[in-house]
Amino acid sequence: MPRISFAELKAEFKRVLIKKGCDEATADLSAQLMTETSCDGVYSHGVNRFPRVVEYIDKGYIDLAAEPVKVEGMGAFERWDGRRGLGNTNAHAAMARAIELAQQNGIGAVALANTNHWLRGGSYGWQAAESGCVGICWTNTQPNMPAWGARDRRIGNNPFIMAVPRKEGHVVVDIAMAQFSYGQMENKALRG
Repeated sequence: MPRISFAELKAEFKRVLIKKGCDEATADLSAQLMTETSCDGVYSHGVNRFPRVVEYIDKGYIDLAAEPVKVEGMGAFERWDGRRGLGNTNAHAAMARAIELAQQNGIGAVALANTNHWLRGGSYGWQAAESGCVGICWTNTQPNMPAWGARDRRIGNNPFIMAVPRKEGHVVVDIAMAQFSYGQMENKALRG
């Protein structure tokens, strides 16, 4: 398997996103998150998922000019609209806001709707832990798994992330809530 450096991979992700119409700062953050994911060995939500991100941009499912906006809030709780923007940068912004709320109130919760695939959910757990906060993240998925004994897809394998900061090294658990990860199934298919 060929080895590509972190800098080269990030530069290529960023180059393609800018070519598709993404502003430089958003492209840089999105590329950073995808490169970290890939270099951590989670190819299913990094380099292997990137062609689908590009496909969704081309189909208009992802609006590269969109930025999340706050819909409503009450104290430490807020609801945001991602406006169909890049999922990983929207999720990063939501976690940044949750961290800010937690630092002000002792707890912060942000719900984000109308966005695209957040890619590796663990990225936002790491973001919380690096900021000294406990992080709990989850999202829904499209139905991609049959329930036990069923013939068709009716349930999703929703990811769930828990992160705890520690000076000895953060603990971040990033798991699918079903027996199989859809992204890992795609990895297996890519390998034949």
